[in-house]
Amino acid sequence: MTIHDFAVKWYTAFSGAMRQPPALNEFPDDCFDAGLISDAGQSFRALYGEAALTDAGALGAILDAIDDPGALGNALFSAWQGWQSYDDLRPALEWYLLALERLSVIS
Repeated sequence: MTIHDFAVKWYTAFSGAMRQPPALNEFPDDCFDAGLISDAGQSFRALYGEAALTDAGALGAILDAIDDPGALGNALFSAWQGWQSYDDLRPALEWYLLALERLSVIS
């Protein structure tokens, strides 16, 4: 799976999440298949700062400047590590949609 395929698949899944929650148990396997790692957001943080790693507003403010698909993909995988269920994902859904949409563009 390419990073682009990963981004499109999961953007589609998360954007339809209000109708039907995505199968989150597939997410880590897809991350590995796309060559992503969970680095606690370090690669993303080093390039784009702490705030954009956790806040949708901060991410949106710098979205057009993000041009490293590996760092953004690793940030997505790292954020996933804290989730155990779809209810955990809901507060971060906007951040994830922004990140996945950007990832699909730059990959």
